[in-house]
Amino acid sequence: MEFGTRTCMTIVTDEETLQQRTEKREREEGKFVPVAAVNEMRANFACPELEDGFTELQFAELPEAEAREAIARLRGSAADWKRRNPGAKGNQAKGRLETRDASQIGKGSIKGKGKGEKDEVQKPRGRSRSPKRGGKGGF
Repeated sequence: MEFGTRTCMTIVTDEETLQQRTEKREREEGKFVPVAAVNEMRANFACPELEDGFTELQFAELPEAEAREAIARLRGSAADWKRRNPGAKGNQAKGRLETRDASQIGKGSIKGKGKGEKDEVQKPRGRSRSPKRGGKGGF
């Protein structure tokens, strides 16, 4: 790589790979991205071009032609989803993995709940991170 090179690495995967990675991230890290947020990102994504200031474009997973086709499809389906679900919030984010009951971790559904029953939200326990008021800054 030489000085002044601006390489854009674009990662576009198929739906199956994305689903597998999403489930793994939620299971291992406890991170959940709502459907509405994913579709918003998809609808607004533009494939990078050299005119954007890059000297080189690389496509890490799918070949460039397939990646561009996939991006066009994803943008269209996301825009369609947004039209069908105006103002939708998507799935609600789950609490941190450490605060969830083991039965809540996994496929995203909680078994044993009857219709109309709501999940109890567990608040994190522990000390406040904000300093005490009125003190002089010491312990």
